[in-house]
Amino acid sequence: MCLIVFWAVLGAVTATLDIIVSMGTGVYGLGLFTIPLGTGIVHIVFLNHFKGKRWMFTFAMTIASLILLPLPVAGPPFYALKVPSLILQAFLGDLLFNTVYSRTKHKFVWSVCFGGVHWFYTAFITTLKYIPIYSWTFLVTFGSFALPITTTLGVLSGIFGYVTYKKVEGVFQ
Repeated sequence: MCLIVFWAVLGAVTATLDIIVSMGTGVYGLGLFTIPLGTGIVHIVFLNHFKGKRWMFTFAMTIASLILLPLPVAGPPFYALKVPSLILQAFLGDLLFNTVYSRTKHKFVWSVCFGGVHWFYTAFITTLKYIPIYSWTFLVTFGSFALPITTTLGVLSGIFGYVTYKKVEGVFQ
């Protein structure tokens, strides 16, 4: 239980740091580039650490989404669709990752594929989440710009996340 809370807090802190970088540089939308890499690495290490145990990722993301609720991460502060969208992303990640994890021998390849697929549907869900706030023109532009970028960065997070996992594999026993 403590490890799940630890990973949830680490994910929330990483996402918050990514947004602080965006706000500190003054480049709006920089989080589109930093969140899939920073938080994506934490996700891959987390999922590999729990080795296919079902619903751990969903539980940790539920805690992280509640921590992020008052912050401008994954949407405006106290935005009603923020928590359900993050839980849906984690639920889909649990189904996708944990269904295949125990059946594959190539954990590196699976981590890379999961990183790409996870951040693809995350960008799609994020675009849908903003329907009540933004115009359709903005959403189509954002979606067509965000999907390839987050997918590519998700693949990179799969690579770096798996390498990081292998380096810290024995730390959290």
